[in-house]
Formats: sequence, C-alpha cells, structure tokens
Amino acid sequence: MEKETWPVPRSVGGRVLYALVTTVLPAACFLLADALKPEWQSGRLADYAALLLGPSVTLFFAPFLAYAVVCLILLLIAPRRFARLFVVRLGIYGGFFLALQYAVLLGIVFSEGKPVLPILGGIALCALPPAAAWLYNLAGRKLGAVVVRWAVLVAAGLGAVLIGAASALSHGAPITLLLVLLLAGAPFWCLDIAAIVSYRLLTGYELQGWRAAWRIGGAAAWLAAFGAAWRFAMARMWEEYAALPLYPLECYVATAAANGHPGFVRSWPVVDSAGRPFRVNRQLLRLKCAELALRAAWPAGHRRLRRAYDAVGPRLARRLRRPLLADAAYLFLKPAEWGSWAVLRALWPEAAEMAGRLYGASPGTSRFVPTSKS
Repeated sequence: MEKETWPVPRSVGGRVLYALVTTVLPAACFLLADALKPEWQSGRLADYAALLLGPSVTLFFAPFLAYAVVCLILLLIAPRRFARLFVVRLGIYGGFFLALQYAVLLGIVFSEGKPVLPILGGIALCALPPAAAWLYNLAGRKLGAVVVRWAVLVAAGLGAVLIGAASALSHGAPITLLLVLLLAGAPFWCLDIAAIVSYRLLTGYELQGWRAAWRIGGAAAWLAAFGAAWRFAMARMWEEYAALPLYPLECYVATAAANGHPGFVRSWPVVDSAGRPFRVNRQLLRLKCAELALRAAWPAGHRRLRRAYDAVGPRLARRLRRPLLADAAYLFLKPAEWGSWAVLRALWPEAAEMAGRLYGASPGTSRFVPTSKS
C-alpha cells in the first residue's frame, strides 16, 4: 500500500514561493528569449540552442509545460489529495525533464565555446536555494524561528533600500543586474523544485508499486509524445536557421562611413573570422550597440526596422565607396550616433563596455568574433 507523502512545503509561504518561481520567472524568460536569436549562420552550437529557446520552437513544448504547471499548482493547493493521483505525479516528473532541458540549453547559449564557467554557474545556481534553506533552518534552530524571520525581513528591507539608492545613482544598473540574475537562474531554480518534488513523489509512491501496467503505459505515452515534440522542434529550428543570412550582414551605411579618411572618421583596421579586412570606428560601435539594445528591448520593432534597413542600406552603402562621400556619411550619422548613445548610456551604464567588445573594438585589435555590421 502506498504511504502518504508530503512532497511540497507545508507552509503557505513556501508553496506560494514555489508557484511564483515555476510560473512568473519562466514566463518572463520565454518573453525575452527572442532576443537571443542569432543574426547569421555562424555554425556555433550556442546559436542552435538559442533557436530552440525561441518562442516559435517553444510552442511544440507548450502542452507539456502547461501540463507540468497545472499539476504542480494542484499539488500546492491540496498535497494530500492530488499526490495520490498518478496523472498529477506524471506531470511533475515531466516538469523535471523540461526544466533540465531548458537549463542545459541556456547553459549552452552562454557557454561561448567555454563550457566550464556555465557548468560551474549552473551548479552554483542550483545549489543556492537548498543552501539558503539549510542556513535558514539552522539559524531557526539556533536562534529561534521568530528572530530569524524578523532578521530576514529587516535584511530584505535594507537590501531593497540600498539597491534602490544605488540604482538611482547609477541609472538602474543594480536593478538591471538583479533582473538578469533572476532570469538566468529561473531554469535552474525550476529544476531544483522539480527535482525535489519528483524525488519525494517517486520514493513515496512509484517505488512502492511501480509495476502497475497503466503507470508504465502512461510514462511511455508521455515519453513518446515528448520525443515527437522534439522532432517537430528540431525541424522548426532548422527552418529558422536556414532562413538566417549565410554571412554577417555587411556593406551598410555605418560600415561604409568608417571607410572615410581614417584621420577624420577615426577608424582602424580589423579582420573578420574569414580573413576579410574592414575598418571600424566608434560611430559604428555605438550604433551597433544601440541596435543590439533595441533588439533586446523591443524584438518586434527591431525586426521591422531591420527589414526596412536591409532593403535600402546596401544600395546606399554602395554609393559611398569614395572617401569624401564616406566622410559626408560619417557627419550625416553623427546626430543619430549622439542621440542613441545618450539614451543608451542613460538607461544602461555598461553600454561603453559592451561597445568595447564589438568587432575587437580596441585600435590595433586584428580579429573579432563575427557580428553583423550596421
């Protein structure tokens, strides 16, 4: 006979926290996933993973995600009642595989060919909640639960005040960093919750009577459907990848303007990964950085503007082959450069650092990581 188990926190606050972490944070991640879409067919593993995180591919996994979330919510509302139902437990087990899938894909996206740091970062993010819970419980046993709760509330209040003050002085940098950490940690914290709840359900129910044929059949049906979803997702990913440009977009106005007289436009030479030389200057870096920021903040608007620019940009750039015409284009783009850069620096203080990493930005740098030109 299956023994009764309690797979979720007994406190209402703990259950609310579980619900928020597994619904709000992943939803925010999916809304922003389109910003990770690659710009051209670079062949990097990270680009394939980014496409698999995109909204059009995620649609194939949406039924599985909805099923897992509904089952977890039911379990949080009435643990004793719904933990006995295998159809609910199966949704929780599926949620573990989904969380693992997205954690691995996100780690690949941020790996940039160096997997050690993302692996260590993922382990740290997964270990953070259990470590915090262990310290909280230990402090509660040593100092008393009431004292620890008040200490946590006071610390949280002071932290909020400090973050607010620092954000006011630095144009929101601490809040931006906090939001990035929350979104980056979402798949790993969902994985934590799914692993803990799944383990408790497995030990409390499945290991007590796993030989039931209908349970095995249900698990097999879920795995078969999940495999089919992956097949369609991979096909859609390849379609989107094939639709990307074969090479970085080039010969556009800001790039052409950088080919003016070097002393006037203040440009320097770099070489791309295919060995092709071209020139860059601070104007090109700033405009490209502004485009990337627009793409991250407003993907739909960026796509519309980019389509319009792709239609006219190459033809304009081809008319700027003479240095004097490139100098004129450089002056013509100055208002756009100054305006976009002022707004970007006000909203994102780290913009200068970001621009410094584009195209091997420092004068004298001879190679760069391929990125589309403006």
